[in-house]
Amino acid sequence: MTFDGMLAETLPKFLRIVTQALVVYAIATFLIELRIARYLGLIGFVVVMILFGLPNLAVLGAWGPAHVAVNSAAPAWPLFLVLLIVKTVSQITVTGGLF
Repeated sequence: MTFDGMLAETLPKFLRIVTQALVVYAIATFLIELRIARYLGLIGFVVVMILFGLPNLAVLGAWGPAHVAVNSAAPAWPLFLVLLIVKTVSQITVTGGLF
């Protein structure tokens, strides 16, 4: 298989996983920035990650490009969660309050 063929099979799966994580991260960031629903953003991100993010990491069949895409995109969900936690902690530190 050529590089173009491998890229054409790998890229869509990779982009689907990362794009979903990015959209959920953007919504959770918006909720965190409101400061009223700060913890709702974190809890919502974790719930959506469990319900929608983890099932997308399943690939059936022999080892191939889809497995490569999943293995390279899998850290997107936990890394976005770490960014949300850092954002929340920094806001708590700056504002001086938990709520």
